[in-house]
Amino acid sequence: ATGDSILNVPDKYSGYLALANSTYMLSDNSFATDSDLRKRNSSTATLNLPPYVEGKDIIFAGLFWQGLVHEESNSGLTTTNVDNSIINWNKITFKTPDGVPHNLTASLSTKDKASKTYHYTYKDDDSFHHHYSAFVDVTNLVQNSYSSSNNTFTAGHILTTAGTDFGDSMYFAYEQDTNGLWNNGGGVRMGYYGGWSLIVVYSLDQAKRKLHPEVKLKNISIYDGYDQFAIWKNTDPLLVSVNINGFLTPKSGAIDSKLLIFGGAGDYNIAGDKLNIFNKATNSFEPVSNPLNPEGNQFNSTYSYLGNDLTSKHIRNGVDLDTYDVSSKMIHNQTNTAVQFGVQQLGKAADQIHPQVIAFSTELYEPQLCYDYSYEQNGIFFTEDNNGSNFP
Repeated sequence: ATGDSILNVPDKYSGYLALANSTYMLSDNSFATDSDLRKRNSSTATLNLPPYVEGKDIIFAGLFWQGLVHEESNSGLTTTNVDNSIINWNKITFKTPDGVPHNLTASLSTKDKASKTYHYTYKDDDSFHHHYSAFVDVTNLVQNSYSSSNNTFTAGHILTTAGTDFGDSMYFAYEQDTNGLWNNGGGVRMGYYGGWSLIVVYSLDQAKRKLHPEVKLKNISIYDGYDQFAIWKNTDPLLVSVNINGFLTPKSGAIDSKLLIFGGAGDYNIAGDKLNIFNKATNSFEPVSNPLNPEGNQFNSTYSYLGNDLTSKHIRNGVDLDTYDVSSKMIHNQTNTAVQFGVQQLGKAADQIHPQVIAFSTELYEPQLCYDYSYEQNGIFFTEDNNGSNFP
C-alpha cells in the first residue's frame, strides 16, 4: 500500500489538528488549474512491491480517499447552498506512472462494488461540516501502468478545507441531542484533514512461484466502510469490532500476519486511541502497536509500514495509513479473529478517528503431500525396504 495526505502543516506543528494552519500540497503543478481553489492539491507516492512483481500480477488495486469540508455563511444555510458548496466531492484525479491523468468518480451508492462513498453532512444556523470517504477500483489502470522501475502515482483534486478550524457546533454520532448536535456555543474544534491511499493485491502464476519459492500463499481480506468515532460526554470508551474469517494459519512453524488501517482525523498529540486484535491464546483483545504508532496513540497522522515511515515527512496532517505485524497475536490452525478500534476520553481531551479501510493478511497452511504405495507380484506383497538390497 502507498499514499499520502494532501494537506501540509508547518514543521513546528503542535500535533493538534484543531490548532494546525494547514495548506494544500501540490506535488504536480498540472493539478493547480481546477476552478475550485479547494481542489488545487496533489501528492505523490511510490508503490514498492517486490522486484519480480509485474503489472499483470496485480489482481486488485483500490483507490481510497477522505476529506472534510467546513464552511460558514453569514446569510444562513439551506440544503441547496450546502449542496453547491460540496459539489464534486466524490471526484478525484489519479495520475498513473505512465503520466496519464484519470478523472474518476465514486458512486453515490454504497451498494456499488466498483466504487462507493460514505458521507454525512450536518449544519447549524450558519455553518456546516461535510465528512466523507470514497473508493474507486483502479485495478486495470494500475495493471497497465505499473512496473518495478515505473511505480510513482499521484492523486489530487480532493475536495477538503485547509487553514485553521474556526470552531463550531459539532455532531457526535453516538451522543446526539434532539438536534443531532453537541453544542457548546460553537467552540468545538476538530481540525482539517484529507488524503488518499492505494491498496494493491498481487498474485504470482505457477511458473513465477517456482522461481520464487519464498513467496507463500496468503489470505487477504479488505473491508471498506466509514464511520465517525468521537466522544465528549457519555459513551466512554467507544469501541467497535470487525470479525475476520476465511483463513487457516499454518499447523506449525512461523506465522506471518499483518493488519492495515486507513483513516482520517487522528491527532498526533492526542492519546486515547484504541486498536486491538483478539488473541485466542489469551482469549482477550490485545493492543496492536509499534514504535511509530504507540499503544493509545495509533491514529496519529502517520503513513508507515511495520514501524517505518512510508513518506519523507513523519507527520501527515490528520490521515493514517499504517501496517502492523500481528503475527504474535495469532495461533496455529486459526481460522478467524476480530479487530477492535475506537477512542477513549482522557481528562478533558478525546481524539476523533474516521476509519475507512481495514485489511488483514496471513500466510496460509499449505499441506505437504506424500505418497504411500505398495507393490505386489503373483499376489505376494513385497515388505522389504525399497532400497535395492532385495530382488523380486
